[in-house]
Amino acid sequence: MRACAIPEIGGQIFLMKGISMPKLTGREKLTELEQRKRKIAEEIEQTRMTLRGRYAAIVTELEVETLTEKEFRDLITLAIKAGSAASLQALKALPPRPS
Repeated sequence: MRACAIPEIGGQIFLMKGISMPKLTGREKLTELEQRKRKIAEEIEQTRMTLRGRYAAIVTELEVETLTEKEFRDLITLAIKAGSAASLQALKALPPRPS
């Protein structure tokens, strides 16, 4: 007996008794893999857009109007390039902005 997950029905595991699936040809396998690759790429892009949307929502709560658009873009770009730990450490070391 073989266990087999069937993604079309929620990835549930079924025991397959004496059923032998026909082997795919090289072309069929390549086509199937390409379809999976496209689906994964779409899922990655959708997840990326969702995450960016959540981060954009955070920005609406901040007083960004004190910065120019270039300053804001540079600040975010440099913080991402430097990495979160280094950026946070450097920014926390700065004195608070005068009122």
